[in-house]
Amino acid sequence: MIDQISNLPDIYKGIFTGIGGSLIATIGVYINEKSKQRTLKKDNKKLVEETEKIKAEFTSKLEELKKDHQLEISRRKYQYEGKKDSYVSFFKMLDTFTADQNIKSQDKLKNLIHEFNRNFGDSVSSQKKASLVFSKKINTLTIKSYEEFIKLKQETNVIKLMASDAVIEHLLLLELGYENLMNESDKMMSALPKLIMLGNEARMNELKEEIEIKGRVINNIKDELNSLMRQELNEI
Repeated sequence: MIDQISNLPDIYKGIFTGIGGSLIATIGVYINEKSKQRTLKKDNKKLVEETEKIKAEFTSKLEELKKDHQLEISRRKYQYEGKKDSYVSFFKMLDTFTADQNIKSQDKLKNLIHEFNRNFGDSVSSQKKASLVFSKKINTLTIKSYEEFIKLKQETNVIKLMASDAVIEHLLLLELGYENLMNESDKMMSALPKLIMLGNEARMNELKEEIEIKGRVINNIKDELNSLMRQELNEI
């Protein structure tokens, strides 16, 4: 075949050469296009795989975030409910303690004073006996008050495990305030028999005023403590 082409005139040789070169060029373009398509398909496949991988990772991380968020919500809810129940229980106990101290102590104290006045006679022996009975019953009343106060302190110990530093500080202030109030009350009750015998109403009023001042201090601490507890619950 090559020999036949070589025997052809030059013009025909040029035609065949041009056709051959064109054919080779066409084949080369075809091969290049096929190669490009294969490369493009391979790149597209890789791109799709990478995209799906990213989607899968994103979905996994999103689910983890949702799970963590739900756990955080549950934790905060549990923490809120626990604190709220403790704080509400504490203030109920505190209100009961305060009311009982005010009502029971006043009523019992009035009865003891009336009894003391009835038993306080003209003789020294009757006066001593009346004072002794009064002191014993005052001591009994005081012991019961301290027992209730200890229960209240036990409740504050539970709250201290979960409360903020500001709340704990006010709980300690409240305890100290009640201790001072009860000490002042004890001092007044111990002095009452003698003050009643002497008719020293001025001193009795002074002691009463000191107790009332300490009571107002306690009420201020209670109001601040209540505000701090509400604020703490809102921040959960």
